[in-house]
Amino acid sequence: MPPLQLFDSSVLIPWLRTRHYDTLVTTAFASRRLLLSTVVWMELYAGTRSRGDKQALDRMVRALTSVGRVVSPEPEDFYTAGQMVAMYTRRSGQMALRDHAQDILIALGAWHARAELSTVNRQDMERLRCHRCEHAHWTRPRDGSYGGEEGTRPKQHKPPLFPGCSK
Repeated sequence: MPPLQLFDSSVLIPWLRTRHYDTLVTTAFASRRLLLSTVVWMELYAGTRSRGDKQALDRMVRALTSVGRVVSPEPEDFYTAGQMVAMYTRRSGQMALRDHAQDILIALGAWHARAELSTVNRQDMERLRCHRCEHAHWTRPRDGSYGGEEGTRPKQHKPPLFPGCSK
């Protein structure tokens, strides 16, 4: 069975505006594998430029909500996000929470749902992967933008969240 897919706003915004990534997103939507993070939902609404943008987003949100394909951060995810930023700052230099909290919450949502996370933000997501978010699974949209290791599949179990970083 193909894995669930959670798309970052870096994939969904171009899809909503220009149908970029159309095959990837519409295939996941049609097969009911598409998940929407409430964090991405917020980012999408913040980026609407017109009434038409908002109406298209309203339709997508209603459809996904009606079939139970919306995921939200767990209360402990906020603790984990703060700890990840603190750990990165201690080991590698400054990392502003405001610049990465949403990405961390999206990645943790994908992890909880055992879903693939598709994103174009390779550098930011790789940084998270290297600092205790390697439990998330990244995928690469077919156009070569980011995801991670092509051809890999998500793990069927949840590894521990903070098993001591070797970096």
